[in-house]
Amino acid sequence: MKVSNWKKKIKQILRLGPKYRKVFVICRKDLDPVYASVQGGHALTDLIFSGKIKEWNNDYLIYLQVNNEETLIDIMFKLDIDGIKYGKFIEPDLEYQITAIAIENNDKYFKDLELLEIPDPYLRNKYPYNL
Repeated sequence: MKVSNWKKKIKQILRLGPKYRKVFVICRKDLDPVYASVQGGHALTDLIFSGKIKEWNNDYLIYLQVNNEETLIDIMFKLDIDGIKYGKFIEPDLEYQITAIAIENNDKYFKDLELLEIPDPYLRNKYPYNL
């Protein structure tokens, strides 16, 4: 499926009502995109295994991106003020920087964020199998 088709599908998912569970994983654009997505997986693991969500049935998982750690911290601050639980990952290999956060089903904070993008040429050059 082409990238543009994926974007259309994600936009359809974002318009689904609250009965559809969504987890947003927010990664940093200033990291390598594949590395950032792995960091997002760690944040998702923190969200699930810390008991911040009751169950996860592989519903919708949406990866978004922000420019840097400072922007992640701003979002975390807003979530803390509103009492919204989230998972986060702090990467020891990057001097204990926050690299990603994961939040269940709260569209209000994320309407202006971009989908995490892994450039097409990047995938073709680094991963020779057919995507």
